[in-house]
Amino acid sequence: MMRGWVRTATAVPPLHAGDPQANAKEIIQVLEEAETKEADVVVFPAFALTGATLGDLYDAPTLLLAAEEALEEIGEATKKKHPALVLSLPRRANGAVYEAIVIVQNGMVFETSDFTLVNRYDGSLLCRCTVAEAEDLESGTPWDIWQENGVDLVLIPAALPAGMGKASALTKQVKALSARGFGIALASAGENETGLDALYGGDRLLTESGMLLAKGGTLGSHTLLADGIPAEAEGLFTLYADMDLDRLEGTRHQALEARGVEVEEEEDVETLPMTPRREAAWCAVDAAPMVAKTDEACEEVLQIQARALARRMRHVHTNQVWIGLSGGLDSTLAMLVSLRTFALENWDIKGIHLVSMPAFGTGKRTRSNASALGESSGCDFREISLTEVLTQHFQDIGLPKGDHSVAFENAQARERTQILMDLANLHGGLHVGTGDFSESALGWSTYNGDHMSMFNVNGAIAKTMAQALVRYEAKRLPTLRPILEDILRTPISPELLPGREGEIAQKTEDLIGPYEIHDFYLYYFLRYRYEPEKLLTLGEKAFAGRYDRKTLLWVMHRLFERFFASQFKRSVMTDGVDIGILSLSPRGGWEMPSDVRANAWLREVEQLAEEGEA
Repeated sequence: MMRGWVRTATAVPPLHAGDPQANAKEIIQVLEEAETKEADVVVFPAFALTGATLGDLYDAPTLLLAAEEALEEIGEATKKKHPALVLSLPRRANGAVYEAIVIVQNGMVFETSDFTLVNRYDGSLLCRCTVAEAEDLESGTPWDIWQENGVDLVLIPAALPAGMGKASALTKQVKALSARGFGIALASAGENETGLDALYGGDRLLTESGMLLAKGGTLGSHTLLADGIPAEAEGLFTLYADMDLDRLEGTRHQALEARGVEVEEEEDVETLPMTPRREAAWCAVDAAPMVAKTDEACEEVLQIQARALARRMRHVHTNQVWIGLSGGLDSTLAMLVSLRTFALENWDIKGIHLVSMPAFGTGKRTRSNASALGESSGCDFREISLTEVLTQHFQDIGLPKGDHSVAFENAQARERTQILMDLANLHGGLHVGTGDFSESALGWSTYNGDHMSMFNVNGAIAKTMAQALVRYEAKRLPTLRPILEDILRTPISPELLPGREGEIAQKTEDLIGPYEIHDFYLYYFLRYRYEPEKLLTLGEKAFAGRYDRKTLLWVMHRLFERFFASQFKRSVMTDGVDIGILSLSPRGGWEMPSDVRANAWLREVEQLAEEGEA
C-alpha cells in the first residue's frame, strides 16, 4: 500500500537572544505560514526559544521560566493547526540544565526525541521520526540503529558555526547519511546568535535517500531547490519539500539486505495524527533516473563497460571481437565501447570486426549509417547480405512467400547471431552483444537471436542511458560526430519487416510507447517496487505537459504485460557488466520465476484508467 509523502520543513527565523517571548512570536509566524503550505513537520535550530549561545545564563531561573511560558504560547497557537513543530529549550532536572527536545502539535507538547505520524483516518503508520543532535552527524552507531528500527525522518536542530568550506562539507555529510534510507531535515542557528569568536550560518538542509532536495543559508549561499520542487516551496524563513516515504523505505530495505540485518519491531512512541498525502506537488522527480547527467558520469560508465570487456577478452585470450553493426543506437554503443577497450589494451583496432547484415527490413538510412560508421571508425568492416540465405531457409522450413509472421521476423535476428557466433569461432574471437537493459525488461529481443552473445556490454544500459553515452562520444570524437548524431536522430526499430522504398516500417516506440517513460517506470518499479498508482503520480509530475494520463497508463500496461511475460529470456541472459544502478541479471540482479502472472498489476492499471474516465 502506498505510504505517500510527508511535507517536511526546515526553518531558521530571526533570533532574539535571551528573549523567549520575542522568539515565540517568530516561531508562530513560521507556524502560520507552514499551516498555509500544508507542512507536516517543521524543525527549528537548537534552542530556538532562547538562543544557543547564552553560556551561564542557562542556569538562570528567569530565562528557564520565560522559555516555558513561551512554549505555552506556542502550544496555544498550534491548536487546530496541522504542522508538528520540533523545538528545543533549556530545562532543569536533578540540579543540571539540559537541552530538552519537544514536539508541539495541535495544542499538545511532548518531550520526546521519537514519535510517529499516523493516518488520522485509520491509525496506520505513515512515518517514523527521530530527533538527532548535531553530534550524531559524526557517529555511525545511531544511524545503524535508526535504520534497523525503520526510522524515516531524522530531524536535526543544530547550532553549527560557519567557516570556510563548512557549508558544503555539511551538505555532503548529510547527503551521505540520508543515502542509507533517511529523509533528513536540518536547521542550524543563524547569524543573530551571540557566540563569541563565531558566526552561525543559518544552514537549512532537506535531503532524501542521498538526494539534496533543498538547501539555504544566510552567508552568501543562495537557496537551491531540486528539480520538480517549485519556487513556492521556499517560505519567508523556511524551506519545504515532500519526502517520499516509499523511496525511503525501499532504500533502507536494500541497505539492510546488504548488511544482512533483520528489521526490528517498532517501539512504542508518541503518535501524532496526520492526513495522508497521496499526491505530492513539492517532491523532486527525476524524469530520466537511468541517465548519466554529466560528462564525468558518462565517462565513468563507458570506462566500466570498456574495462569489463577487456577483462573478459584477456581471460579468454583473444584480441578479436565481432559486432553486428546495424546502424542503430545499441550496436553503435557496443562499437564505441570496443574502441575504448582496444585503446586501453593497445590492441590494433582491426581486431574489431563490424559486420552489417542487411535483410528484408533493413532501411536505407541505417544501412548507410552502418557502412559510414564502419568505414570511418578504422575497424574491419564488412557487409554480408542475408537475403539469399534467408530465402532458402524459409523454403526449407515451409514458410509461405509473403508470410511476414513472427517466424519471418525472428529468423533474421537468429541468422545474424549465428553468423557472428560462427565468425567468432572461426577466428578465435568474442561475439559482443548489443542488447540493452530496456529491451531486456520489455522482452524486445529475439530469443536465441539478438538476445544471445558471448559477452554483452550493454546489458545494464537503459535505452535513455545509451542515447546519453552516444551523445557524449559524439562530442568527444569529431571524426564520427556527424554519423553518431544522425544515428541518434534515427527512429528506434528492429527493422524486421519490409518498408516502402527503403523506409523504416517498424518504429518501436509507436508499438510499445516511448522508452523514456518505460525507463522511468522501470527505475521506480525495480528499485522501490512502486505500485501503479504511485508510478502514475510520479509520471504525471515528471512528464507534465508532454504526455497525458491516458498515454502514461497505456505505456504502463504495456510495460507490466511485457515485463512479466519476458522473464524466461532474462533467466538465461548473457554475461555482462553491472554499472551500479539496476541489473536484470538472474545472477543476483533480478530474481523472479518465468511463469509469474502480471494480472494484479494490470488490474490496478486498468482501474486507474477507469477512474480517469469517470
